[in-house]
Amino acid sequence: MSTVQTAAGPPSAVAFAAVYRLFLRGQLTRLRALGLLVLGAVGILLAAVARTADNPVDASANLIAEYGLAVVTPVCTLWVASSLLGDLIEDRLLAYLWLKPVARWVLPAAAIAATFTILVPLTVAPLTIAAVVSGVDELVVATVVAAAIAIAAYSGLFVTLGVRFSRALWWGLAYILVWENGVARIADGTARLAVRSYVVSIISRATDVDIALADRSRVASVAVPAAIAVAGLAVSTWFLTRRDID
Repeated sequence: MSTVQTAAGPPSAVAFAAVYRLFLRGQLTRLRALGLLVLGAVGILLAAVARTADNPVDASANLIAEYGLAVVTPVCTLWVASSLLGDLIEDRLLAYLWLKPVARWVLPAAAIAATFTILVPLTVAPLTIAAVVSGVDELVVATVVAAAIAIAAYSGLFVTLGVRFSRALWWGLAYILVWENGVARIADGTARLAVRSYVVSIISRATDVDIALADRSRVASVAVPAAIAVAGLAVSTWFLTRRDID
């Protein structure tokens, strides 16, 4: 029985662990880690300034929302997630992962998990420190939750872009800059298609501060980003099953 299982290929859990470790080694370079930490360090410095504002709660909540969740989190996630599978496809190296029978869902799932693992210490942690430095107690837990949820949603979205488009980084930047920071402000209908509107609602609700686009319910603030992450996994898996890798 064990011989048949070996011949048929590794179990999905084993394959997932192997691909996950491969992605971590390939993406967690010193240069990338330094760049991510610099963005986080800027947030900490800005939090120290926000603490001295006339209304530190308002200033700090908007800092986390407008800088941490609207710039740092999506840009850092895009930088990591879009290249995990995208680079392998563009360099025609993905076929080497398919020399063994690996379930197609394993690749995007491992990419999303690796992105999350990299960004928790390099993005979520600095933003949490910024919330602590701000001196607004109710902002700390909200920042951890909002940043983690944002990374999960953006990971699913940007891994899918990496699978589908050859220049996923530019498509992702267009989404962040044009849609989330532009078109989404026009009407509530367009805002509902912005991940940002859901995660900043967590900050707004925790601090009672009015923040742009923060109009989502408590349930939607968690459920919709989670659904985006799952949908990203499903769609990227579908793209991979239909794609010819040479």
